[in-house]
Amino acid sequence: MDVGHGVAFLDVPEGTVLGGYADRLETSQGTLDELEVHSIAISSGTSRLILIVLDLICVNPDLAFEVRRAVLQALGDIGRPLTDVWVSATHTHSGPDVGCEQGGSTTPPLWKRHITYAAVSAAIDSVRAEGCCQTNLFKGNITGVGARRGQLNGEPCVPVEVLTFRKHDGVGVLVVAPVHPTVLPAGSSMVSSDLSGAIRDELQTALADRFADVWVVVATGAAGDVSTRLTRREQTHAECRRLGTHAALQIAALLETAPTYLWSEEEPHLISRRATVLLPSRVDDSSQLLRLRRDLSLLSAPRNDSDSPAVSRITSTAIQGVEVALARTRQPRVDHYALELSAARLGGLTLLGIGGEPFLSIRHDLLDRIDGPCIVLGYTNGYVGYLVDAPAYQEPGYEMLSSPFECDVGENTISALIELAHLNTEGTK
Repeated sequence: MDVGHGVAFLDVPEGTVLGGYADRLETSQGTLDELEVHSIAISSGTSRLILIVLDLICVNPDLAFEVRRAVLQALGDIGRPLTDVWVSATHTHSGPDVGCEQGGSTTPPLWKRHITYAAVSAAIDSVRAEGCCQTNLFKGNITGVGARRGQLNGEPCVPVEVLTFRKHDGVGVLVVAPVHPTVLPAGSSMVSSDLSGAIRDELQTALADRFADVWVVVATGAAGDVSTRLTRREQTHAECRRLGTHAALQIAALLETAPTYLWSEEEPHLISRRATVLLPSRVDDSSQLLRLRRDLSLLSAPRNDSDSPAVSRITSTAIQGVEVALARTRQPRVDHYALELSAARLGGLTLLGIGGEPFLSIRHDLLDRIDGPCIVLGYTNGYVGYLVDAPAYQEPGYEMLSSPFECDVGENTISALIELAHLNTEGTK
């Protein structure tokens, strides 16, 4: 397997409207750390898959389409035919507003041009850097970084998958972590890649003592209901770095264990497919939503000084979810929303991409029902909003209230992905 890496940067001018928080008031006032655009080119046999990971809140289908078109045009047939191009967002809430809305939206033209230019630059560099690698998969857990944000007693432990690409005295690393990169608050007006960038930087530093050449890419997995809400001590850049270091050291230790999966020379094939699935929308009752907003507003009033900030945040975001649902009732009825799904086979590994914010339980169900090792990426090739599991519909949480789908959306997503993942040697995009 031949693998290469490239990176470019996104400049965010002061005064840019930032995305991710409904209650953010200020535009950008500076940059804590530059937003990055990473490309990993993976080639095997006569095929190549390019995975582009952007420090953005989301990737809408129109942006994924434009990046794919531009990369295919720029690369042509360098080395071997392209099988596919995937475009994924880390979901940082401290980057530009690129049109991230429940149900889907479109990308502002200016940002579409800037992002596409950077993605093409990174993709070209990744193809030029391709070289034969020994590829391993490591699977484990990291603790003390993320937890189910709607469960006050949830265990602060999340699963991670790590792909390593060893070449001579260097190594490339792709980390897939299902944690919302939202350490910085809505009140922050500073541009940042947040937790994803912190893990990326700190892991590269941790591995620099062991390898002469290191690159690290951090993608976001099934993080729909997982964040740092219950693990962070404060919402500052320093805390972001602390959590990033804590995660990076655990990942570095994981890489010293035996790999879960090792590619063999007999598994050279690489195939990829994508599909658009129409998911029916749900019908909300505005009178019930108004009553729920009233009840939640009563709960949100502070009762004593010992009230947990996490409890307050859960309630306040639930009220925001009610507002999203109420706004939806005032709009013309939409019968279906389009969910973008992707599946690739890299040797014996299945890579799944979901164009939305899947709950962690959806990942667990997919891994139980897919043969062999499997990695699930969220926020990939599109964005349609929260993909909530059935139990979450029993409580008035932000994710369930803001999601435009019925309670069977999780199972529908799983079934469609399993069908898409039944790839054979004829499978293409």
